[in-house]
Amino acid sequence: MSRTRRWILPAVASLAAGCAANPAPKDWLPKPVEATHLARGGWIAIRDPMAAKVPSFEGELIAVDENAFHVLTAKGFVSVPRASVHTATLAGYKTGASALAAWTGAGAATTPSHGAYLVFTLPLWLISGGLAAGSESRVSLVEFPKQPMAAFALYARFPQGLPPDLDPSSLGRLDTAPRPIPEPTAKPR
Repeated sequence: MSRTRRWILPAVASLAAGCAANPAPKDWLPKPVEATHLARGGWIAIRDPMAAKVPSFEGELIAVDENAFHVLTAKGFVSVPRASVHTATLAGYKTGASALAAWTGAGAATTPSHGAYLVFTLPLWLISGGLAAGSESRVSLVEFPKQPMAAFALYARFPQGLPPDLDPSSLGRLDTAPRPIPEPTAKPR
């Protein structure tokens, strides 16, 4: 193995480690354009490692208010009080981070053809591509306590809060299987 190839893989791996982890199940999140017309909330993961009594919750964000996160989980609807939330991460839609990482890898793979200039072009590909993929991986994430609870409302099924006449049991349980996303209908002219 050449000296150059020995450090390419560790360099790409370390840059990929800078990408944010998405808490949503595979194929659950919509594409950005689809997220604008879906009546489904984003995927939220709530953690409280400090309190053994309070379990962690994952599921669709139904609503958020100043006192609680309201989440539809596989077991049903649950309201998680703000006081019991240590961290929460919400993913609103799919990002293009994996495509950017793939293009970075493809670009880096072409640098041996640059001859001696690869000492400039390989780091350029790895740094710029790694920064772009890392930034893209975080663009749809909302994190508590870094961001206020109000920031989560944008990705809730009910952004204005729980409707007063909503019976939470009517929501059923969360189905994490990927659902087909309907195409937007064309507006008549």
